[in-house]
Amino acid sequence: MGLSQIIATISGPIAGALLVGIPDVGWRLCFLLGVPVAVIAAITVHIVMPRTLPVGHGTVDYVGALLLVLGLTGLLGWISFVGTHIDALSVESIVLLTASLIILTVALIWEWRRNAPIIPLRALAGRGPVLAAMASIAVGVSMFSGTIFVTQYLQLGRGFTPLTTGLILIPMALSTFVAAVVVGRRSARTGRLRRYLILGAVLLVTGNAAMGFLTPSTPLWWVVFATSLIGGGLGMTVTNLILVAQNATRRGDVGAVSGTLLFCRSFGSAAGLAVFGAIVASYVPSAAVVPASAAPGLYATASSLVFLCATGVSAGALLAVALLPPIGLRSTADLDLYRPVADPLTATEG
Repeated sequence: MGLSQIIATISGPIAGALLVGIPDVGWRLCFLLGVPVAVIAAITVHIVMPRTLPVGHGTVDYVGALLLVLGLTGLLGWISFVGTHIDALSVESIVLLTASLIILTVALIWEWRRNAPIIPLRALAGRGPVLAAMASIAVGVSMFSGTIFVTQYLQLGRGFTPLTTGLILIPMALSTFVAAVVVGRRSARTGRLRRYLILGAVLLVTGNAAMGFLTPSTPLWWVVFATSLIGGGLGMTVTNLILVAQNATRRGDVGAVSGTLLFCRSFGSAAGLAVFGAIVASYVPSAAVVPASAAPGLYATASSLVFLCATGVSAGALLAVALLPPIGLRSTADLDLYRPVADPLTATEG
């Protein structure tokens, strides 16, 4: 699931750029193309997924879900609008931020006291799941910075067509796929995850840092090299972060913890998109008032600052995975039966 999501996230903008660049096709096909894909996915799930009987009577935490949606939507809205549409110290800004934080605080209290919360905070209380969640937020930031903003730099700052931009980003998608497959197989064979997470985080830091030196005349091979490093880092970290949390959690909480990490990654992507978009908007005014000669410099400066910020966030992911305990793939049914010494797949990593 993690591999499919990361490949779709990266290859989606590339496929869209290729479609937009084809005459008489246009951007509308980008949305229509999702219809048959969704139909095929629904049919595949119906056929492939096993039909099991429910083991108990569960409840849906509608209140917790509503509180989280309201609080996070308000927080993301504040991040998106402050400094561009509203002043940071204005009444609207203070009210929006305060209300969002209060709602999120209430949501956390509610989730902690519920027997079946939508986000199992008690299951995330361990060192492994907490650090994996923190790293997932940081990794989520690079998922969009490596595609959307490099695309913006190439098209608006360098004047490349969507078709050319899509071709330039193909190596990034390939590096993501190759890294995910190779590391996935090695992790399954050795049972070790932490070393690949550290290597992937190092690639994210290096790739984002390399993109931080963008100029209006940066060689294309440099852009391909840097984005390929980012893609390889994403391929090594996205799925393995979920595996770390799953193998440090009781079997009954695996589904909830996995969903929580997916939520953390999506939140990181949305927050990164909002913050980075605000950075670009602060450097690049409306296209109607930007002279054509000034656009490359403005977009290069804004893009380099975006990737430098992404470098700092990726460094946070590196710190989080470096602090992870040596968690391996367990072969027993549940955490209570898990014995690292007896299981060769869970040998302590050096």
